[in-house]
Amino acid sequence: TEDEDFGLVIEKSGFLKEATAKVTAGVTDPLQKIEAIHRYVKENVAWDGTEDYYPGDLKKILEKKKGTSGDINVLLASMLDKAGISVDMVLLSTRSHGFIRQAYPMTQQFNYVICAARIQDKVLLLDATEKYLPYTVIPERCLNGQGLVISKTNHGWIPIETKVKAKSTINADLKIAGDAEITGTVTISDEGYNARSTRTEYHASGEKEFTKNFLEAKRWEASKSEYADLHDLNKPVRQVHTITIPDHATAAGDIIYINPFVTNQLIQNPFKHDTRTYPIDYGVPSETVYMFKLTIPEGYTVHEMPQSKVIALPQNGGRYMYNISHSNGAIILTSIFAINRTLFTQADYAVLREFYNQVVAKQAEQIVLKKG
Repeated sequence: TEDEDFGLVIEKSGFLKEATAKVTAGVTDPLQKIEAIHRYVKENVAWDGTEDYYPGDLKKILEKKKGTSGDINVLLASMLDKAGISVDMVLLSTRSHGFIRQAYPMTQQFNYVICAARIQDKVLLLDATEKYLPYTVIPERCLNGQGLVISKTNHGWIPIETKVKAKSTINADLKIAGDAEITGTVTISDEGYNARSTRTEYHASGEKEFTKNFLEAKRWEASKSEYADLHDLNKPVRQVHTITIPDHATAAGDIIYINPFVTNQLIQNPFKHDTRTYPIDYGVPSETVYMFKLTIPEGYTVHEMPQSKVIALPQNGGRYMYNISHSNGAIILTSIFAINRTLFTQADYAVLREFYNQVVAKQAEQIVLKKG
């Protein structure tokens, strides 16, 4: 059985005792032990991109410093076991591999394995393939329904879920001149799954290339781009761009038209068809917070401004809030777009599509400034 196979590999790897003792020396708290071992595995074995659930020779894998998902996660389990932490393997099917039919748990339905560590009565799901995810977060590809725990004592199905979001907070502090040129700073904070993609991209391409690609997609001119917390996985990644946007707003006579979204505007509805025959699976909950402050030119007044609005999906499935006001020569907008539920059925499709239609329409609305 798989239980014996995994069990043998996990218990047998005696050569890991020394490394485990070194990594956890002086650490008594089990969560800190897990974090230390997780970090050690991530730093010493790079994932080669192969999704599988059975490990090769763990000794060779550590020497090669490269391995499949099965190699890496069984190595992680083996070291946790040596540190006295109760651990089982969990078989699952990744999102690209398809859903599992629990009534027929045949081996070919599975293509991946993660660890379930037990601390008191808590179960912690662990995966060490992604260098830029903290130990408390499993990769998005794993979030696909249920996993099968392979164990003598805890055998059975377990939900593979996350409390972590893909979250970005954008803070645009800008001013507009009479010729409609916009200047100021934009600060972007990425958390959860968004932090992982930003870190991965940044480290793969380097700061110069990352900045170039980022700005090219934006039509901004930046005089300075700074980054913070790229290495501390427990903090959001921050980018601050000092920018000029020459052609976002339009001046016509004594009128200026401006759309408040200088970035992250939802321009079109992702759901184009009238009907849908299969569910909508987002994988992870997401949230985009956009805060915009615009200082208007001396001698101008706000001629027209969109109205504040809240749009909600049933059963707290998602929500859009658009809150705009102006005072003391500045316009302030807070826009929050959140999808809280990760799975929507075909029956929810029409409501979800209409939700997006309304968000697209709201974000297309312009502010009109008038001279005099």
